[in-house]
Amino acid sequence: MKKLVILSLLALLVLPVLVSAECTLNGEVVPCSEMPTWFWIFIAVFAIVGILAFIFWIWMFVDCIIFEENKLLWILIIIFAQIIGTILYYFLAKRKRNQQTPRQSQM
Repeated sequence: MKKLVILSLLALLVLPVLVSAECTLNGEVVPCSEMPTWFWIFIAVFAIVGILAFIFWIWMFVDCIIFEENKLLWILIIIFAQIIGTILYYFLAKRKRNQQTPRQSQM
């Protein structure tokens, strides 16, 4: 409940800034409401891809901590190489481990 109150207060502080925000379009300052539709679609797609990449990063990081034998090496790679390290871990360690231990079929 406390977190919800804090987030609500933060939203009230940020909302006026977003409403009065100005964007630059072809070198001219215009209200952000006048930006073209493709701009907002680009922002939305970029945000969704970023959120999905973050979820994938967390998923592989937790998988590494739980299942990996070379934890320290892979944790360092995942942390310092970010999404590239996460993709490397997925293809070089997780898929290899999944192929070596086939799942039992359910009856």
